[in-house]
Amino acid sequence: MKQAGYSKRSFSRSPERPRQPHIKHSNGSSSETKMRGNPQQCVDKYLTLARDATSLGDPISAENYYQFADHYYRLVAASRVSRPAPPEKKIEEGNSHAEPRHVPTQSENWLE
Repeated sequence: MKQAGYSKRSFSRSPERPRQPHIKHSNGSSSETKMRGNPQQCVDKYLTLARDATSLGDPISAENYYQFADHYYRLVAASRVSRPAPPEKKIEEGNSHAEPRHVPTQSENWLE
């Protein structure tokens, strides 16, 4: 019930003015774009999906999944190249609990 002299804007739209469709703007944080798992798991997932699509006779979807798998495979390969290899530890044969060998530092080398 309206009071006299008080007008409140109506939230409904008039019938002659068409309603604009709601457009969802994504800022990249939606669950559709979020990667689930690490890159190696994504490679395995998309290869499985590609094989399933191939067995169902859908070459278009299979190719799409193979492209995703290739993308994640490249990410895995790039991370392996950029990550330095761990230092190799040599353990003397027959003595697996050997003390690590002392490597002289530069200051110790000066003393000799």
